[in-house]
Amino acid sequence: MADELGMEELSENFSKEVLTAAHESIYEVLSERAKNLEDYLRSTTPVKTGELVGSLVRVLVENSDIKVTIRVKFDGYNKSHQPYQVIANALNKGYFLPDGTYVTKHQNFIDKGIHQYLSNMDSEIAERFEIKIGGTTRV
Repeated sequence: MADELGMEELSENFSKEVLTAAHESIYEVLSERAKNLEDYLRSTTPVKTGELVGSLVRVLVENSDIKVTIRVKFDGYNKSHQPYQVIANALNKGYFLPDGTYVTKHQNFIDKGIHQYLSNMDSEIAERFEIKIGGTTRV
């Protein structure tokens, strides 16, 4: 009788629709937040020559049915073969000089951006999901 009503097919379609809505919600929120983080870092990264800001990239690493990975990073190397990400991390937190002196001119620009744009996105994803499925997931 269940087959006569197409319940098996309905169940499969509903699950696929729900999974698609969940994936789209996650992807959209992560994409928006990663773009906002990139814009924030472009405007707050310390500028001496402009090379560090110019190395900032946002890359979609993976977008599969079960995983979304977007990376925002300082990519490449400067003329002295130092990775831009290491330079950015040093400016973010501070660094040691060759004589062992710790320089604390850190600005926490990366930490501030991550906190501002990548934290607490669960509720935004849930709201986006609820809109897509046309209902509520809250009890």
